[in-house]
Amino acid sequence: MSSLAGIIIALLAFFSRISYHNDAKNYLLPNMSKFCDACGRGALTINLRSKSENAVKSKQQVNLQTAKIDGKRVSICTRCMKTMAKKPGLIKITPRKVRLAGRKTKQSAK
Repeated sequence: MSSLAGIIIALLAFFSRISYHNDAKNYLLPNMSKFCDACGRGALTINLRSKSENAVKSKQQVNLQTAKIDGKRVSICTRCMKTMAKKPGLIKITPRKVRLAGRKTKQSAK
């Protein structure tokens, strides 16, 4: 019985670190993300090409910086930081939504 209690405590500790996203579907999003909290930009998948045109997949990450905005610590990209410096009040920090690609994918085709 004590091993069952240990498993339940471990599961509760795991799910307390995950935030639930209230969208059309319930997505499990980790707290530390690599997305901008202001615009939702994420990593790009690119091909690195050699002289012989061999393609190697690579990821270009967004330049995220942590900043305190309206008393909250958020991670925003440098493009949004520059826009906020030039035009204050233009960008608002909102809860991030899961964005799918613009083209038809298996997820968006449903």
